[in-house]
Amino acid sequence: NCGPCGAEPMPPAKSPGEFMLAARPLRGIALALAWGLFSHASGSSDRHFASGAWPSRLALPSQADAKAVGLMNEETMYIATPAGISALEGGLLFPVIEVEDASITSFHLCHHRGSLLYETISREGGHLNLYEYSLAARRKVLLGELRDAVPAAALACVDRLLLRASPDRLISIDLQRRVTSVLLHFPPTGDGAGGFSSLAVSYAADVYQEARIYAVAPQSGSLLRLRFVEGAGPLAVQQETILHSGSGADGQLGVASLREPLQVMWSQGRLFFLDGCALRELDDSAVRTLLGQPICESPVDEVLEPAPWASRISKPKAIAGVAPGTAKNRAVILTAAGVVQIALDVEDRTCAPLLSEGKCSALAGCGWVEGQGEQLCTPCSGLRLWAQGQQPAVEACDLQLDRRQGTRYNLLACQCEVPHSTVPPRPVPEGTASGHLGAHIVAAAFLLLAGFGALLIFRRASRRAAVLREQYGVDTAEFHTFADDEALQ
Repeated sequence: NCGPCGAEPMPPAKSPGEFMLAARPLRGIALALAWGLFSHASGSSDRHFASGAWPSRLALPSQADAKAVGLMNEETMYIATPAGISALEGGLLFPVIEVEDASITSFHLCHHRGSLLYETISREGGHLNLYEYSLAARRKVLLGELRDAVPAAALACVDRLLLRASPDRLISIDLQRRVTSVLLHFPPTGDGAGGFSSLAVSYAADVYQEARIYAVAPQSGSLLRLRFVEGAGPLAVQQETILHSGSGADGQLGVASLREPLQVMWSQGRLFFLDGCALRELDDSAVRTLLGQPICESPVDEVLEPAPWASRISKPKAIAGVAPGTAKNRAVILTAAGVVQIALDVEDRTCAPLLSEGKCSALAGCGWVEGQGEQLCTPCSGLRLWAQGQQPAVEACDLQLDRRQGTRYNLLACQCEVPHSTVPPRPVPEGTASGHLGAHIVAAAFLLLAGFGALLIFRRASRRAAVLREQYGVDTAEFHTFADDEALQ
């Protein structure tokens, strides 16, 4: 039994049983280290996952080059590409705006004005035009021409003002008086990542003095809040940082941080933002994660699951919410793989406080979800909402048939029958973090005692062999019993 030429002789092969016993401790250590490294890299150990965002795939006909989206309601969405803007209504795509000898650089759906705001750049470059297209009148108006300017990174509207953010400045344009004001100047950066990459406005239909502007600053990795300053002079804004760059942890303001902020959205009185490939919400001075992880997936590996930690999306390009006054709160995220449609529920205050599987599965209307080191009691209505949004639609009760993305579901309190092919998971006893914790402790103690016993037997055998070698020069002793007649002879 030897290895390659010149190598030391290989030890005798172990039996399968010996190999499994030797590898078992190493395998456990490896799994623990791998999970710890993943948790540290993704920031999942500091995540406070919450239910309330139910994703589904929205099929788009031939819109691979889409760069921005605007959402009016559940049935109407506007999609901007470099060549124009189209409306998606009832699954059908209709052209709205087509540009010639130019490309669209930025786009924003202004809900309270019922218009599309967009900017184009000439094919030769250096010549920018700002337009407003009225959805009711079906007519566009040139708002201004910008020469030798940097293309906008984000557009937004508030009251009668258009806000335009570029890497070098933030300006406002009064759409009635055609007056432009420079609100902020940004220092130059070598990579062009200065300024604000995304804008969102709370209560945009109110007078601009009452509005709050939220902006993502990629250079500092922070989320800011701006407000207009009263005064007789030119328009001005004050800014404050509400979330700083850090590990991307959830929790109360002052503890929560950002990892890679990309987009921000205000919808139905709630503030959402994309941090890497995680959808997070700032609500009541606390941050929570509603969907995904900070680390992005490739487009082919994008998955949309009901468990907030199990979804994986690819690099997001844009996010948009529905118009104020709509009955259903919806949002869309434009990713490298397409459009993700999200049904946003109000914060659950019935199931979420239940922190054990026993209590959760005992309350009608709540389902227990556990996996990837996370656990959550979530409303059954949300799981059904997710199931109905899939293409084709699926049954929510089928979630408990098998693990999905390393996550299991106990839906006995969702009026789901016990699956015939599987045994439902036993509820976790009260006062324990896991139903198998006690069994694991007993098994570990048994293995330790068995190992100690084997070591003691081996040591005693070694001592007997040493005594025999010292007295008789042999490792073993043989005994023979003589009969009476053999002894006389």
